[in-house]
Amino acid sequence: MRLWIIDYRNFSEHKFRYNLVLNDDEIRHGNLYSGAEERSLYRWRTFALRSILGHQLRVAPEKIKFGHNDFGKPFVQDSSDFHFSTSHSSSWFAVATYQSEIGIDLEVPRTFEHPNLMASQILNTDEMKSFRELDHKDVSSYLLKVWCVKESYLKFLGKGMALNPKEVSICYEHNILTKTYFKVKTRGYDEATCTEVITKNRPTVYLCTKDHWQVPPIETTF
Repeated sequence: MRLWIIDYRNFSEHKFRYNLVLNDDEIRHGNLYSGAEERSLYRWRTFALRSILGHQLRVAPEKIKFGHNDFGKPFVQDSSDFHFSTSHSSSWFAVATYQSEIGIDLEVPRTFEHPNLMASQILNTDEMKSFRELDHKDVSSYLLKVWCVKESYLKFLGKGMALNPKEVSICYEHNILTKTYFKVKTRGYDEATCTEVITKNRPTVYLCTKDHWQVPPIETTF
């Protein structure tokens, strides 16, 4: 397993020759963003992903061909034993690669303006009970952690939001806010392991795989 957590703000955009790496569809997609910053972030993330995968697969970044499953999860064509997952939030971008299915979610800490609405969209009955017992100061941290764990699991399954996050169960005892390792499951699908990546001055990150593993060193450039 390899893991990159990189920050757009640490890079000078002029050094990236996007037109030599991104394909025509990616360039067109980037141009759909209305804001200049959003366009720059999309181009940079796509360039970074191609560069990272190309280096690992030992092919030129522009030669990588992506496919997508029925739910939109991308994969590298003709590389059945190579899997990757990505996530982004604000200027941050995360990429994880592994020999089997993997899911990653990255979230910049924030305060939810409408926590009850968010809770109603992602929490199951047991989680909602815990949510209602929280101190006000812990509400946003709780929602962010639950969402990050569940989204990494949904990405691991390759289903994304086609599955209702309220149907995903996080197995833990006592206070979820003090835990960094979880078993996660939903009816009809494989149970998986979700582990928090402990970072300093970086966003909240969870990785999800079928088996247990040691968190790899974080790579910050490509």
